[in-house]
This record gives sequence, C-alpha cells and structure tokens, in this order.
Amino acid sequence: MVASEAGASEVRSCEVIRGKAAASVPSTSEIEPRDAQKGASKVRVCEAHARELCRPPRVACFHDFSGHGAAGLNVALPVLSAHGWRVSALPGAILSTQTDGFGDYVFRDETAFFQDALRHWETLNLRFDWIYSGFLGSARQMEVLSETHFFADAETPAKRFVDPVLGDGGVLYDTMGELEVAAMWWLSRGADLLTPNLTELLSLLGQPLSEEARLLALPVDELKKEVAALAEKLRRKLEVKNLVLTGIPLGTDIACFVASDTIQAYVCAPSVRAREDAGAAQSALIAHMPGTGDLFAAWLLKGIESLSLVDAVREAMQAVADSMRASQLLGLSPAEGPCFQSILPAMR
Repeated sequence: MVASEAGASEVRSCEVIRGKAAASVPSTSEIEPRDAQKGASKVRVCEAHARELCRPPRVACFHDFSGHGAAGLNVALPVLSAHGWRVSALPGAILSTQTDGFGDYVFRDETAFFQDALRHWETLNLRFDWIYSGFLGSARQMEVLSETHFFADAETPAKRFVDPVLGDGGVLYDTMGELEVAAMWWLSRGADLLTPNLTELLSLLGQPLSEEARLLALPVDELKKEVAALAEKLRRKLEVKNLVLTGIPLGTDIACFVASDTIQAYVCAPSVRAREDAGAAQSALIAHMPGTGDLFAAWLLKGIESLSLVDAVREAMQAVADSMRASQLLGLSPAEGPCFQSILPAMR
C-alpha cells in the first residue's frame, strides 16, 4: 500500500465529516453576544467539530497554465481541490491554449517568475505532503526545483511525484531538447512516484526515440516483456520508489505498467467508447485527446493517499475513460480535452 491503513482511515473519516458533520458546524453569526452563556456554548460546539476535522493533504503543484483547454493546472487544480486537497501552484509557463489542436498558440516562458516565487516560498517556511511537477517551461526550472529542499521537513519529508513531461509519440515537444531531458533526469532521481510514457522512458534512458516504433511493432507478449525490462531499468537507475509507465498499446487495449519493489503488473484501461458504434478505437481516441495524461496524473495523486498503487492506477484510468466518454456524449472537440467536470464530486 502506498498509504498506511491509518491514512486510509483518516481519509474515510474526512469524507464523513465533509458530507455531514462539517455541514452542521454553526457559523460565528449564530453566536448571540447578548447572551454570553448561550454564545459560549455555541463556541464550544464549533471547537468540538473543529477537533473532529482531519487536516487535508497539501500539495505544491508545478505545471503549465493554458488559457484554454483541459491541460496542466486547468486540470490539477480543480481535480485535487474537489477531492479535498489544498493546492499551492506555480506555473512554469503560460500558454494561450494547450498545444494540440488550436493552431499557433502563444507560449511564455516564466522561468524568472518561477525562480523569484520559489525564493519567496522559501521565506514562508512552507510544508507540503506532496510535491507534484508536470510540464516545466525550461531546463533551468527543472534544475531550480531539483535543488529546492525547503519543502522537506526533517521529521515528515514531502513525497515527490514527477510526471516527466518531455514528449509523446516518439518525438520531443517543441520546447524540449537535450538540456531539458538531462535536467528532468536529475529532477526525477529519488522520486516517490514517476509517470513517464514510452517516449519519456526512452529519453530518460538515453536511448534513441526511434526505438519506440520498433517496440510497438513487436507481438504483444514480446512488447510487454521488453517494456517491463526497460521500465524496471529506469526505476532502479533513478532510484524511484514507484514507476507507472503510461499509455502502452497492447493490441486493442491501452495499458499502464506498474513497478515497485513489491509489484510488477500491467493494468489495462477500460473502454472509452460511449457506445459500440461511436467513433474511433480507444487507442486512437486516447492518442488524439490532449490533457488525458494530466488528468490521469492528478487523479492518481489523489488516489494514492488511500489506495494501493495498482488500485489508484486503475481508478485514474477509469476517470480518464469516463471523462472521454462524457466528451463524446456532449459532442465536444477532442482538442478541448477530457470533460472531467462531469465526474467530479459535488463541492460541499
């Protein structure tokens, strides 16, 4: 289990309190100053409820922000907040839209702001349960983040989740090059959780990206064997506790490979088709709907506080499939990204 039994119990108790007890906590406006004894009684009731509340998990989220499209912080902030997390966020880049499907997007590297903001955070003595990094705007941002240790407390160090966003489909993204790959390698070292796709796995291993086409042309059994060996090689090389290799096509299925010291397993995605005759095969849909990786990462993060790693991966894959199905049923353009708002829990 990624989370302890105590942690799982704490999460369940939080859900009960958010749904019932928290809703009944009297507001300060109910305390009537003209009746001191009555007011004191109501204050005690408030304090009693407050003692029952558990502290929500806190995460520092480093990602890009797109003005339009379901990607980066546009996904992480609502998903984690809706599930009761307190999120502090810094964008490494600002874009007019997400990068796939909207033509000539505007990209602004925010490295100077990123460094200044981190220095300010250092003065605040902030502490987090998790540090989650996704798309970063430059190699310098990756270096600064990898050198920043003020998040970690000596007694309760923050866990690190690195989604090493570098490329997909056998090519690096426009803003990524050799410097960014090298910097991401250092940022990923010792992570508690790492979630590369096959392109990013090969990049971090220093292997040619053309190797991806060869792997995907193999029979499924051979593909699974070679990919598992590569994933375990990277996990050990980077001393990563848990590695989830995402988006592996296995015939008509899309799978993740989960690797840790205690488990190695493939987890297949549920079908994303809204009905049998609807649109393309699920592998094509996933390949052409941007933002699914960011949604998977955010949902995985919220799940690992209370679930085993395999169950958290399975739940995150289900969330992606349900969101894509909602996008299909609503007739949304794939460029808009997955409609995850349809599956978020109601805010109380």
